[in-house]
Amino acid sequence: MNLDTIDKFKKYFDSLPLSEVSQLEEFYAADIQFKDPVRSVKGMEGIKVYYEMFNANLVQGGYKFTQQSILHDKAYLSWELELEFKTPAKRTSVSGITVLLVGDKIISHRNYYDAGALYYENLPLVGPVIRLIKKQICRYC
Repeated sequence: MNLDTIDKFKKYFDSLPLSEVSQLEEFYAADIQFKDPVRSVKGMEGIKVYYEMFNANLVQGGYKFTQQSILHDKAYLSWELELEFKTPAKRTSVSGITVLLVGDKIISHRNYYDAGALYYENLPLVGPVIRLIKKQICRYC
């Protein structure tokens, strides 16, 4: 496993919006497979479009990588993500973990996080309903 690739990956995601998407080629393989709770993307062009769309609604933010574990060809990265969106004009944060499958470059990138906390709870019409449902569920826990 190429540890330099993981360092480049972490440095790239330190601050948001993301810098030039052409830099993705430094650490992602051409046939990269990406998946998170919201979307699944294959290939370099697909992931560039995904990150450009992600950037379009951001004012600022960044990943703070808190832990790292490497086992054979897999890297497990825990993180805290802070984001400030343009629409809705709001700051939010979420914790998550990234699992990377790495050869010379990253072949597979999988993010695990609470999409409800990051996105759905921040939507004007849907957010209050989701927060109410969560509150009601907690009454029975």
